Amino acid sequence: MRIKHLSLENFRGFEKLEIEFPEKGSAVFIGVNGAGKTSILNSCAVLLEVFYSRLSETIPVIGLSQWDINLNAVRTLLDSLIIIEGNKIEIHAEYKRRIADIEDTGIKDIRGRFFEQLKNRVQSKMGNLNIPFFMFYSTNRFIPDFPKLEAENVSNIYPFTGLFNPSVKDMNFVGFFRWFRGMEDLENEKRVREDSNYRNRDLQSIRKAIQALMPGFSRPFVKRQPNEEFVVEKNGEQFSISQLSHGEKGVMVMVGDLARRLSIANPELEDPLLGFGIVLIDEIELHLHPAWQRSIIPTLEATFPNIQFIATTHSPQVLSSLKQENVFVLEEFKLVEKTPHTFGRDSNSLLQDLFNVAERPEKTKDEFRHLYRLIDDPGKIVEANDMLEEMEEKYGRDDPEIIRARMHLEFMNDE
Repeated sequence: MRIKHLSLENFRGFEKLEIEFPEKGSAVFIGVNGAGKTSILNSCAVLLEVFYSRLSETIPVIGLSQWDINLNAVRTLLDSLIIIEGNKIEIHAEYKRRIADIEDTGIKDIRGRFFEQLKNRVQSKMGNLNIPFFMFYSTNRFIPDFPKLEAENVSNIYPFTGLFNPSVKDMNFVGFFRWFRGMEDLENEKRVREDSNYRNRDLQSIRKAIQALMPGFSRPFVKRQPNEEFVVEKNGEQFSISQLSHGEKGVMVMVGDLARRLSIANPELEDPLLGFGIVLIDEIELHLHPAWQRSIIPTLEATFPNIQFIATTHSPQVLSSLKQENVFVLEEFKLVEKTPHTFGRDSNSLLQDLFNVAERPEKTKDEFRHLYRLIDDPGKIVEANDMLEEMEEKYGRDDPEIIRARMHLEFMNDE
């Protein structure tokens, strides 16, 4: 399942926008604050809600409102084309601001009756149904300490129960913790009564995903005594989730939550991580160390190879891991026609070319300009040397520009 095309008309700050998504890999949107990055994710979420709500009435829909309409228009239109199991499905959402607000949504199966067949499969609750899913992780995703919760009754979970969370409101992942505890209870019971080597398929997918995304981390489990805690091994030592950094918590629980949803959605897959779906992530670099920022998307794609990730970022480290066709630059609610190459580039050049951020603060650049003017003036060599020593104290002797200035000064002295 992938979004192939997205069309927006009078949606928030966008007057008109057409996006062709890449055939492979993720789609990552960049731009200054207020350029429309999160609105792209919101529009995808609205359309995917329409799709899933037509499959099952149990799926809640936030939908469009008058606040989504561009201030200079009376209606907003959203359209997308998705590919699912080789079939093309058009999704439409419209909201009109008239005397009475009117919302209209629709699904169009371009070829045949695939959507109706899929709907019948879902509504008949076929036990062997593997279904793609979607998820939106907003910037308000919150990772709490392990909450004191009763284990969730997981014996009769049907794939649509709690599988989708189209809401972009605050998320605290309590559902993940509750589910994990319940599944671990079942696993422990079977290991004690039947087979000491038994491992639960769904929990194994979570363990596998965490190990893949987080080198050095393994064996997540719920410690019952003396206090109930979610524990993970980090480089051979046990840590409570409350002892991990925000970045570590964020990656571990988001990845665990993804693996959980894939397990529920794909009961017949031997490896649930191979399930299909679409995942929206706002500010994917949130709380991550730069080294993790650089590896987060390639590792997500390798761990979940059939998931289409659509994300936003302000991080040059994230961009350096992406090919040109996977990056979309937004400026004032418009797409930049030709995106510069990003793969393998250094952070400073990406900051300058794509984020319009200078390599150094302007005040520092002025200092170096003044220093070079002094160095180039034969009558001010002593003054230049004094200024260079002051700047070495401020910026460090190993600063590349300081080293160049020192070499230039020594060359002028030799002359």
